Amino acid sequence: MTHGTVCLNVGRDDAVWAVEVKLQYKEGIPAKKQTLTHQSITMDNNHKIADYKVREHGTLQLYLPVRAGTFHITSGRHGFEASSNCLANELSMLQGMDETSAKLVEAWDVRDDVLKLIGEVTNAFDNMVMLTNVLLAKLRQT
Repeated sequence: MTHGTVCLNVGRDDAVWAVEVKLQYKEGIPAKKQTLTHQSITMDNNHKIADYKVREHGTLQLYLPVRAGTFHITSGRHGFEASSNCLANELSMLQGMDETSAKLVEAWDVRDDVLKLIGEVTNAFDNMVMLTNVLLAKLRQT
């Protein structure tokens, strides 16, 4: 995708990370490589769309990391087009998603309730990591 427009059904209460997952599902761009901005402000994955005062039918900008110095077969040199000679499995791997993950995303159909559950599980793991680090720091003090 270069200088294109993608329409997504996004709610004001959706987390930024959920929008990135929807975009990954629709365009094949790995969520972890996406940076979304609104009015030149980089959006934090843990915030909601409403936190950035995005209006109905608003526009977000997507930025991707620049790939430089690559000599991979899919780098575009010598007129190679990745989509012309790759199998679906290879394409999903190129897009940063293994076959199992791709099937899970398709099965979930990026439903809001599943995205919310994924967010809650992610937050729970983040909290467990934080708590573990606090406990380790306290143990080291004794």
